[in-house]
Amino acid sequence: MTIGERIKEYADSKGIKNRFLAEKAGVSDSKMSRILNGESNITVIEYFYICKALGVPMEHFLEE
Repeated sequence: MTIGERIKEYADSKGIKNRFLAEKAGVSDSKMSRILNGESNITVIEYFYICKALGVPMEHFLEE
């Protein structure tokens, strides 16, 4: 499972819509969709802002 897919699973479980997350993280809707579906790599900056938007530490979605 990619980091994007883990983020999607988390956001879905919290009822957070992709468009809302994209807006809060400063990522376009289309790019966010590709990230969450594992179709695009995520940059460190994008990852930082997505975690910030979700209110979770950056370690949250990393594999153990």
